[in-house]
Amino acid sequence: MPKRGTKYRELRARIAYLGMTQEEVSEAAGHPAKLITTRIVGRVSWKLEEVYDVCRVLGIDHGEIEKYFPPGGGNRDAEKVVQLNR
Repeated sequence: MPKRGTKYRELRARIAYLGMTQEEVSEAAGHPAKLITTRIVGRVSWKLEEVYDVCRVLGIDHGEIEKYFPPGGGNRDAEKVVQLNR
């Protein structure tokens, strides 16, 4: 199990760099305030439309999606499973 705060590290850093909260990003993207929080902690999987909306708000180029939204949220165990299934 990853340590608290290790999933989606780049996404969290981008939000902090811009001086925003997860709730502010969610609302600016047109979603409920807790959307990002529930996705980052893994309670709910990201939908592609949500990823694009968050990228728009944070100024993330679509070519960088994997950096900010890695498989399993950057959880090394989940990445191993994805690699084994390729």
